[in-house]
Amino acid sequence: ASSLVYEKWKKRCHSMEIIPVELAGKGRRLREKPYTTIQEGAKDIFNIILSETQVDKHYAILGHSMGGIFAYEVAKLINLHEFNPPEFIFLSGIESPDILKNNPKISLLSDKKFWHEIYNLGGLDQFILENNKLINFYLPIIKHDYYILDIYEDNQMQLPYKGILFIGNKDHVNKRKVELWQNRFVDKIKIYEFEGNHFFIYERYEEILDIISRILCMEG
Repeated sequence: ASSLVYEKWKKRCHSMEIIPVELAGKGRRLREKPYTTIQEGAKDIFNIILSETQVDKHYAILGHSMGGIFAYEVAKLINLHEFNPPEFIFLSGIESPDILKNNPKISLLSDKKFWHEIYNLGGLDQFILENNKLINFYLPIIKHDYYILDIYEDNQMQLPYKGILFIGNKDHVNKRKVELWQNRFVDKIKIYEFEGNHFFIYERYEEILDIISRILCMEG
């Protein structure tokens, strides 16, 4: 999704600064070539964080769905380069890499079957579903996202940061699938469940922001 979906987060939240990151091939960077791997995207995001974050500034990283894998890979780079560490890594609506690697490779499906799988996730605007031009526009973009997830390989690094997991109670990414994220964090992870499907983060963003604010305030 475009970073524009987080604009209402910025309007709602006054206790912390929210900096949405635009990925190549999305939104304002639509004309740029999309990433060929998750790791390539993580390097790009890492460089954005370097340019946006002061050396001594407190910050956290949040990623939803595929963005959660980007967040994990970015955290690896932060640890590797010994950059100012994040207070927390918030991973939303994404299963552990241990589960992800065994998921069906839906990017290999026909366009019709692939679109059916995306439809079943919920969250797609009815206007898009009824507009063939929009479907033809978004289909290759979404399919490419799934392709780089399908070929993603994880080196199983354990992160020395605090991990917080968000899930929807009607999402296919359930508690069992996210509990295995514990294998990627040294400290004990914490899981929060919200009402909703895979796109609960957009519908329950006020609750999520309140929880993030409380967590960061307690840490501060």
